[in-house]
Amino acid sequence: MLATNNTRISFIGLTIVGVTVLHYLTLAEMRYEHTFLRLLYYIPLVFAGLWYGIRGTLAVCGTVVALYTPYMMIQWHGFSTEDFDRLMEGVLFVGIAILLGILMDREKRHTKALMEAQNLAAVGRAVNEIAHDMKSPLMAIGGFVNQVARQIPAEDPRRKKLDIVLKETSRLEEMVREMLEFSRSVRLKKSPLDINELVTDLAKLLSRNGVQSEVQLVPELSPDLPKIMGDRDKIRRVLTNIITNAIQASPEDQKVRILTEPSEDGISIKVVDYGAGIKDDHKESVFHSFFTTKKSGTGLGLGVAKKITEAHGGRIYFYPNQGEPGVTFVVELPANSSA
Repeated sequence: MLATNNTRISFIGLTIVGVTVLHYLTLAEMRYEHTFLRLLYYIPLVFAGLWYGIRGTLAVCGTVVALYTPYMMIQWHGFSTEDFDRLMEGVLFVGIAILLGILMDREKRHTKALMEAQNLAAVGRAVNEIAHDMKSPLMAIGGFVNQVARQIPAEDPRRKKLDIVLKETSRLEEMVREMLEFSRSVRLKKSPLDINELVTDLAKLLSRNGVQSEVQLVPELSPDLPKIMGDRDKIRRVLTNIITNAIQASPEDQKVRILTEPSEDGISIKVVDYGAGIKDDHKESVFHSFFTTKKSGTGLGLGVAKKITEAHGGRIYFYPNQGEPGVTFVVELPANSSA
């Protein structure tokens, strides 16, 4: 990859230098030859656009202008018709460089998005088939083990082993549910929703189920928060994924803050943790499917959260805390209509 990149840069640079040297060596009276040589500058420009987008075209444009301007000044004849033609050619060259770079960057983004969509579709189909194949056996295992466990006294050593089986089965069922959510299109059942009430109930539930360990959940709710139109179960899923991640990222005896506040066109929910934060080389992959830094899990939690949030017309993002460790995840949801 590095060798290829060096080869490309060398080709572009040598082409520019070669054309410029020919300009300086060619007699000024040979106008047709100079016109042809100026056209040759478009060769490195096109290749720079194909390989490096707007950065490449601007770099070539700047280099050509810097190298050709001294020659142009030497051959300047008091703003003659020929001088004006050369000046307009230079302006056109700069304009084409900018336009070409913008178009190539746009095409690259479109191609990348198309490839990601195709890959996600293929992955989604595979995940859906795997999840469906796993779902029924897991339900059967969980049901049978639960029946057996109820017939064994709690103090029996065998009961502890069965409890471990039940716990792991529940974890696998949760993974299967995430896989199914990821593979399916999001269908919303919207109704008037009080986010403050949802956050309060969710904080109590996570505490009661022992999810939060020694980490304290601190809801900070805006009293002026408007109701929104949304799917309660789906948004609950989004917040559960984010808050659980924040708890797992936090050291013991630390807190996770959950803030709600109104925004211009809806509401904003912020989940703030004070853990180790997110590494720079992981930031672009946080919402990618199957990306995880945990020892267990599918890596689909935040991907599902993003999918649900965008289905509501909202967005989800994060940023590092200013002056403190940790990270803040933000979910913005539109009001759609007043409840």
